[in-house]
Amino acid sequence: MFFSTRPLWKEINIGQRQVNDLYHEYLGTENRDITSRKEAIKFLAQITSRIQDEMTIDLKRNNPEGSIKDLYKILDEVYHFYRRQKEARSKMREAGVDRGDTFEVFSENRNMARNIIDAVNLWIENSLLFQENLKKEYDKKSFNLNKELCIKMYIYGAASQALSLISMSQKFDSKELFTGVKIRPDEDYAIEPIRYHPVIHFNTALTGNQNILAEDTELKNADDSIIGEGFYSTYKIKFIYSLRLLSTFKEDMLLGGKCAMTVIDKKDFIDTLQEYSPQPIDIDDFFELFVLDKEKIKSQIKGDDGIIWIMNANQYRHEIRPFLCLENDRIFISYCALQQAQELWSSILLNGGMCYSNKKDDLTRAIERRNEELSDKLVEILREKLNSHFKADFDKIDVRYDRIFGSKDIDYGDYDLIFYSDEVKELFLIEAKFFSDSLNNSGTISDYEKMFKAHGYYEHCRGRYDLVMAEPEKMKQFIGATDRIKAHFLFVSSKPLEIEFQDEDGVVCFPCLSIFDDYIKGKLLPEVGDDPVRPTHEL
Repeated sequence: MFFSTRPLWKEINIGQRQVNDLYHEYLGTENRDITSRKEAIKFLAQITSRIQDEMTIDLKRNNPEGSIKDLYKILDEVYHFYRRQKEARSKMREAGVDRGDTFEVFSENRNMARNIIDAVNLWIENSLLFQENLKKEYDKKSFNLNKELCIKMYIYGAASQALSLISMSQKFDSKELFTGVKIRPDEDYAIEPIRYHPVIHFNTALTGNQNILAEDTELKNADDSIIGEGFYSTYKIKFIYSLRLLSTFKEDMLLGGKCAMTVIDKKDFIDTLQEYSPQPIDIDDFFELFVLDKEKIKSQIKGDDGIIWIMNANQYRHEIRPFLCLENDRIFISYCALQQAQELWSSILLNGGMCYSNKKDDLTRAIERRNEELSDKLVEILREKLNSHFKADFDKIDVRYDRIFGSKDIDYGDYDLIFYSDEVKELFLIEAKFFSDSLNNSGTISDYEKMFKAHGYYEHCRGRYDLVMAEPEKMKQFIGATDRIKAHFLFVSSKPLEIEFQDEDGVVCFPCLSIFDDYIKGKLLPEVGDDPVRPTHEL
């Protein structure tokens, strides 16, 4: 199978000279590796502050309808590109393609597209804050790509992401996580946070949970799920029904994507909504769920900031609430905004993760319960995989440590899964954790923190495995093993985590679910050599 792509700017027809000119204006002309967190934060903050000031001045001077139109055109170009590339990356993963120049271009395109999309969503929200010039004339007929604004959205999104990651990494050791930033003003991928990249064995073409814990029937039965019930309790609209309404706007009003965007009067919008609804619908409930306005965005501003700067986390944000209602009672409807909202709500249902982090309600509480449910489901999937490969002579979940070793001064908790096959003389001890797909930049940091902070996942997991190494005969007696056996000490995550595959002294291995079968079969190979990465400990 042959895969090819071009860099993002070529794919959306933005010339290299214009890209380089703007990169040089904001980033300077020299390549820089800023390896001090303090200096990197200072450099990046200057860039984001400058673009914030420029965007705010522009929004105050002009009709926000014109700004929103330009931003929606960028979203239309880049979101469609991002989705096409994601489908190609899915095929690359299926084909086992995980390296090479083309793979690198796909990876850079993904990161740049996400930077642009995140920045565009943020500035669409901020556009609602500045509506003093709604009567000012602007070009309503054209729908051309504002190339300069598109490039600025990349610079802002990339700088903002790097700034957040480096700032949040300050709580860790100077060499952990993100330590600085690379600036390459003559390359397309011009801003890249510096971090140590461990040896990994998963394919990075696609990351996240990717519906790997979901069953085909879950979307169909969404209304009866934990999240569906929490959704209805919070918004008084059924989950499936709400997404179908978004689909109807896409397919009917926007002609299945042939029309990228439209603007209509609020009265016409309400009439259309009632026409699309096969049953009576409470307009206020629908507006609370899916429509953003100035007051909602103002409620999300922190302190005296004046604008929104936090991406992908607020209760009222564009990614999940795709319609915009302006103070002149005009409503913006974008095909890609609707598509984005549908996909994100569906992902929350199937893959867990939080819809917003600054508000607690019945929906967020339901999502927390769903995340716990997915951890249990992960254990069951791993159990099924082991049973499909080996004859089980011992197979138990949630085994208290004191059943094996007796009571200790420390509560060592449960072994999530203990599986032993006498046929191959192998014992699998598994700690399994569901990690939700990240809302924003803090997800990468919080995943790492959950793992390695004091009394975190790793410390508890390692403590239980140290017990086995200290008193191996008690474990062997518990599972009914009499001969020498080989033990696997595993921590299995639902999604790929960019951490070392083994801890420092080689006791615990950290495979993710997507490579668990390959681990069992001995198909994971090291960077050098042909011996499979499948470490065991003799008991």
